[in-house]
Amino acid sequence: MENSRGTKWICATRSTTKCRARVRTKDNALEVLHEAHNHQMSKRQRERAKSRRTLS
Repeated sequence: MENSRGTKWICATRSTTKCRARVRTKDNALEVLHEAHNHQMSKRQRERAKSRRTLS
């Protein structure tokens, strides 16, 4: 969701896990709105995160 305060990012599994984790970005700044996830990462998510770290 975008507005004048920036872009809000929510957990991709919010609808199934009711996870409240979210952050906001604006002008290359990151604001953590709710840090903790209420679930573990799936095997697929762990593999994707590992791949992203390798590419960086």
